[in-house]
Amino acid sequence: MSKKTPTGRERRSLRNLVQNPRVQYRYALYFFGFAVAAPLQALALRMTILYPIFGMVCAAFAIWVTHKFVGPQVALRRHIGQLQSGDYTAVCRLRAGDELQPGAAALNELARELESQQGAEEERKAA
Repeated sequence: MSKKTPTGRERRSLRNLVQNPRVQYRYALYFFGFAVAAPLQALALRMTILYPIFGMVCAAFAIWVTHKFVGPQVALRRHIGQLQSGDYTAVCRLRAGDELQPGAAALNELARELESQQGAEEERKAA
């Protein structure tokens, strides 16, 4: 039996076949993984740097927003507590432009009226 020589077409199809699947598939997966992982590594590096910075910016913004909204409420609650304890000389001062400034002004007016009523009552008792 003699071995038949492959024709040109057969040689091309033989060349296109996988010669050593174990080695060729391993390297194919390695290069595919490298092509996918390299951009992911760069993205991961960016994320490890940018996410903490973004988190700190968000935390600072949250502190600023809550300070703007909660700060006046705390001041009003403190003032109401002073009025409840009988200290009518206390004055509630809020920052200029706060939304609760009209409420603080009304509480200050109420405190002045209560102080004047208390003074009038003490004068009446003294007389």
